[in-house]
Amino acid sequence: MLCLKHKRKAQSTLEYAIIIFVVVVAMMALSAYFKRAIQGRGKQASDQIGEQFSPQTSSWDYTTESYSKSREETGTAQIGGKGVTRSTLLEDQYQRRWGTETVGRLDEEVYPE
Repeated sequence: MLCLKHKRKAQSTLEYAIIIFVVVVAMMALSAYFKRAIQGRGKQASDQIGEQFSPQTSSWDYTTESYSKSREETGTAQIGGKGVTRSTLLEDQYQRRWGTETVGRLDEEVYPE
């Protein structure tokens, strides 16, 4: 009877050890996905801050063209003691930007000692 109780206790311990082992292996297998998710969030946050570049190893050449045609009229009527200025957009306005950009690797950047 004592031997049977001891076997059940050993069986319970073995079951707990197997469950813990399975959970640890599953976490190790999913760790790559967790790492990628965290790195993706970091990249998303840095992209929202703005363009990332290294000024020592990067170069860029952009041309920007803007167009706007409007008419401004300054009236003599007084509203609240101030003159009235009316601006009317006569045609669609646009802004175009084109060019090239080369972003260097950050590990190639040289820092002064």
